[in-house]
Amino acid sequence: MSGNLHWHYPRNALAQTLFQLWENELTDSITLTAPPLSGKSQFLQEDLLPLLEKKGWRVRYFACSQVPQKYLETRLHEVLVDFAMGERWLSHQLRQFMGTSTTASPLAALFSQMRKGHKPCVLLLDDAGLLLKKDNSTALLKELFNAMQINGQQIKLLLASTDLNPLNCPTLFTQNSSRVTLPDIGNEFIDHLLGLYSQLTQSVARSGQINNSYEGITWGQMDHGSLMQAFKTLQRSPAAMRSLIEELVLDPEKSLPVALKRQIQLQQRHSMADLDWEDLGRLGRLLLLAIAEGRQQLYGKSYRDWLAEQTGKSAISASQIQSCLKKMQRNKVIALAADHWHIVDAQLARLLRHQQENKI
Repeated sequence: MSGNLHWHYPRNALAQTLFQLWENELTDSITLTAPPLSGKSQFLQEDLLPLLEKKGWRVRYFACSQVPQKYLETRLHEVLVDFAMGERWLSHQLRQFMGTSTTASPLAALFSQMRKGHKPCVLLLDDAGLLLKKDNSTALLKELFNAMQINGQQIKLLLASTDLNPLNCPTLFTQNSSRVTLPDIGNEFIDHLLGLYSQLTQSVARSGQINNSYEGITWGQMDHGSLMQAFKTLQRSPAAMRSLIEELVLDPEKSLPVALKRQIQLQQRHSMADLDWEDLGRLGRLLLLAIAEGRQQLYGKSYRDWLAEQTGKSAISASQIQSCLKKMQRNKVIALAADHWHIVDAQLARLLRHQQENKI
């Protein structure tokens, strides 16, 4: 796609709000919660980070999702130490190489060095919820929060966390920070995409890269209502909508319904990947499929006998089913409303409804 077009849709008002929370000393730590694929990371890197740097603040961005889980604690500790040392990464590494102590000082002691600086310092931890999956990483987070209590006047922290229900927030985060929910990007985003679509199709048409038979028919023309409906179908995901527009521009023969169907499939694959399908176990997968199909009577003897047969067990008890359901509820895969189980992720529910039992 053309590098001259600005795909990013700015959320400057939200960036200014977060800055003011720190600037006015209303809080030192903020937790930003958002649903998947809602533009959280792009907001941090394209809106908040540039604003803070423009204000003269020193900023360090670290994406937990970009580091393998087994190295996450070590890498985060390195980032925190280098951040506290003014990001003099090379001098820090040279001191280790020259044989001085490699044992890092407690974070509070390291952060105290930064209080003498003239510019506030901000640490942006993206996808910070991943840190809660390991005990050691959780301990490091607690140490970070303790250090913030002592040195928060000059040091600010933002933890970004993803959840299908953005109102959910890890307890450790809510106890130590102020929570802000990433707002819906707004319907103006569709106007932004329509403008880009028009510019791109006109540019491609002028370049002669498209057969004239397509010009003036449907390609290059898209109405606001159709895109709004597609946006709703894609659960108002900015990333999915941008991908949809790119696909329509690059393939003149592809209709909106066809491109939309493909984006739904991509969302479903993403949901399945996030689910850790293989880790659910046979019983969990069968129960999840049953819930997707609308079954609510999950404890009857005939159904338990069927589950036992499918899982190769001599018997499945009601307590085993209850334990499995509670585990999926804790992991926010399913939820209970009005005494009925339902799958939290709508795209995942649609996918499972079309799954054949022999594919589980």
